Amino acid sequence: MKLLGDQALVVYQPAGEGVFQKLRRMILDGELKHGEHLVERRLAEMMHVSRTPVREALRKLEAEGLVRREPYRGLVVVKFTPQDAVEIFRIREVLEGLATQLAASHRSGTHLRTLRSLLAKMEKALDNGDEEGFGKLHVQFHDAIYRAAESPRLYNLITSVREYLESFTRIGYRLPGRKQQACEEHRGIVERIASGDVISAEEIARMHIRHSKDALLAILERESQEQQGQQQDQQGGQYGPGTKPPVGAG
Repeated sequence: MKLLGDQALVVYQPAGEGVFQKLRRMILDGELKHGEHLVERRLAEMMHVSRTPVREALRKLEAEGLVRREPYRGLVVVKFTPQDAVEIFRIREVLEGLATQLAASHRSGTHLRTLRSLLAKMEKALDNGDEEGFGKLHVQFHDAIYRAAESPRLYNLITSVREYLESFTRIGYRLPGRKQQACEEHRGIVERIASGDVISAEEIARMHIRHSKDALLAILERESQEQQGQQQDQQGGQYGPGTKPPVGAG
């Protein structure tokens, strides 16, 4: 419900759209795991709705590429690979650079005050060890840049791409020092926008996205190596010291 003057304005959202947005968020946030089998009846019970809006939502998710049909299994959540992340980061780098360039060309005092306020809050959250708050402010900071570009079509394009990367960005923040580096880059972005230097504003924005991509890939590589090490340890424990696995094992 929204207020319009002294009157309440009720805005109704179709049930199917609400279910779609909820399931989409659960997939992007990792609540619904990659490869997980999606059953209409179970989802309807979980969300306390009929199966009709769930069926409609699943069709939209399939069209968007977040779920796919597999033989004998039905709909499953699609697994995003590092290659998928790199592709989306490349797209976002171009769009983010353009948005920051446009923001610098406008140099809106209102938008700059918003960016500086969000940056200060991010730095405070970082100092206080508030990871959840830092993550939310990070999203708000970039959203403020897109709004400062004053281009509705660009805003719609870039936010649709960004949603796919939110979970990847959070993974990249596990790299030691990445949050501090991101804050420094954010400060540089604000300075370039304030100066009206459109060329360097675009350059630093694109660099920031590349660093986010590099941080993600570093974490994924480290975790892959750790997983391989654990598998080797398990195999060693299975066959005992001084023994070898049978031919064809592993």
